[in-house]
Amino acid sequence: MYARSRDLKLVQGALGHSGIAITSDIYVHLDGERVTEGTEALAEQIFGDLLPNCSLSVPQESKMVS
Repeated sequence: MYARSRDLKLVQGALGHSGIAITSDIYVHLDGERVTEGTEALAEQIFGDLLPNCSLSVPQESKMVS
């Protein structure tokens, strides 16, 4: 129900839980797709219009300057 509605209060009411923490702790779990969506939304909020032109990759090799 939560995956379809994204409404935690609706799920709480349907299950009759006295507190929303019970509902979220037991029945709401993140999956890889949701984590990716959240990460992308956060990056969009931080970087805004710069995101399409921004490289978020980290080089694997670097040279130390002595």
